[in-house]
Amino acid sequence: TPPEVISKLNGAVRQVIAQREVKQLFAKGGFDAFSSSPEELGSYAKEQLALWTQMIKDAGIARSEGSQ
Repeated sequence: TPPEVISKLNGAVRQVIAQREVKQLFAKGGFDAFSSSPEELGSYAKEQLALWTQMIKDAGIARSEGSQ
């Protein structure tokens, strides 16, 4: 994805998440509404992928047929 598109989307998401009503809606669902930079999100996603991959391996969960 081109950097200018990522930047535009990030700005739009930050504006939405900054709204009090949106924060309240997230809180009702038990979520913390926050935004970050595209770089921070990428880093977080990589960390989460590694964490959950290891948890699945440790739990002995096997892939089902047809999964990648």
